[in-house]
Amino acid sequence: MPDQDLPLRVPIGFEAIRKPVWYCDLKTRKGKRESVVTKNELMRQMTNRCIQNQVKFIYVLGNSWFGSSENMRLVQEKKKVFIFDMKSNHFALKTKLNNSAIKAALKELHQIKNALLELNPA
Repeated sequence: MPDQDLPLRVPIGFEAIRKPVWYCDLKTRKGKRESVVTKNELMRQMTNRCIQNQVKFIYVLGNSWFGSSENMRLVQEKKKVFIFDMKSNHFALKTKLNNSAIKAALKELHQIKNALLELNPA
């Protein structure tokens, strides 16, 4: 059973990638589809929409696709904490969080992990 004192943690944004633009790849001569907006643009739109709708949140989580410096800057400008998986050839944006803020965030993430493990034991 998860700790009742912990705040609710649920995904608050989801967007299916639509690729309505058809084009021909000249090398393979095969038809391909393309999105009008990039995945990173969608991520920034969702983050801004959540803030505009006054959703209370602290963290923005994403996989390595969303670990661009532009995304990290937006999240940091909005006074949120980003947690993105990073590819080994990418550099992390330096954060202005102090040690106590980092320790508090890591402690909370540890609590989340433990609560998830209790819900779904291996």
